[in-house]
Amino acid sequence: MILCLTKKAQELFHVGSLTNYPEKDERMWHVTVEFYDKKRLFVFTHVTTSYTLIFYGLKTKHLKNIELYFKESLKKALIFDGFTQTAADAFIEHQGSVSFGKTNNRSIISNTTQRKFSAYGFLDHINIGDVFQKITSHRVNQMLGVGYKTPRELMEELIQTLLDVTSSHIGYELDITIDLENENVMRRVIVPNYYTLDDLHVVIQKVFGWKNMHLHEFINLKNNKSYTPLYDDIDGFEHSLNSMSISLDEAFDTFDEWVYTYDFGDDWKHQIFCRMSIHQKEPIKTLCPHFEGENIPEDVGGIPGYQSFREIMKNNNHNEYRFYKNWLTEIEYEPFDHLFVNMSLTNEWPLGFKSSLLKLISNKNPNFKAH
Repeated sequence: MILCLTKKAQELFHVGSLTNYPEKDERMWHVTVEFYDKKRLFVFTHVTTSYTLIFYGLKTKHLKNIELYFKESLKKALIFDGFTQTAADAFIEHQGSVSFGKTNNRSIISNTTQRKFSAYGFLDHINIGDVFQKITSHRVNQMLGVGYKTPRELMEELIQTLLDVTSSHIGYELDITIDLENENVMRRVIVPNYYTLDDLHVVIQKVFGWKNMHLHEFINLKNNKSYTPLYDDIDGFEHSLNSMSISLDEAFDTFDEWVYTYDFGDDWKHQIFCRMSIHQKEPIKTLCPHFEGENIPEDVGGIPGYQSFREIMKNNNHNEYRFYKNWLTEIEYEPFDHLFVNMSLTNEWPLGFKSSLLKLISNKNPNFKAH
């Protein structure tokens, strides 16, 4: 394993008189460093696959033991990205012991620069409590690289030259439930381990038909820690942690139970229970395989308001029936549609997916009529 250092990195590693490596080698990593928010942001990019590891706040103790620390982090990254532990070990062994060098190969330097710029787009996913940035690294490794393939895909091709079985993707099956007085509204979802709590927020919004019109919060019932998208200017969230910097791998690895609260006026509390972890050769697809109950309209007035709304809608002779009927149209209420929900989850359509999709189809085909 050859770590080719830029001049800034050489100064921090306290090495000099390095051998120049002008040609690409599958054991080479190009290392660059920048400053972000008063801490060092290190970018390690594998030369032939562009597979990248991001470190934030790498300290002297890590630099002195870089072989051990880098290989431990590399193994975490590979397993998080759906490689088997055996595959991760085989690749790391193939890389050999760490040595230092430098390179003047412009292609190598340009490639690392592109990965670094990609990382800049995910700095809000940085976990300031960790040095190795697993989530940011994953996002960078899912972006297109050499030959219109992602670094993750190129890494798999390389590891497959070492052994046959390389992939073991991880996911979780979650039951998410809103407890009402006389019934429950439940959605069962399958989600990949690399999703963050912020991604799970989007999933919950889609499967329950919410419109993302209000604030939300995740609370871990085990340690009572709160996670939000860091509402810096809103009272009451000063002690919340960043929901974009915790993966579902961390959230449900020990089967912790969570509560997701949406709309602190109506106060919709969603109980999240992890039924099982999933390990499979194929990538995990986000799906809703099972559901109970109908979508609840936004701003209906919490559980009491919803119960009153339901009673009124059962009787079309009620004097408020027509008002609520028109109101549902005005707010673009979408009843639960299993097919559209799964299409939205699979294709990552935006919130309000059904009305948006129908409008899109209608614009492309004027003769189309939505039912």
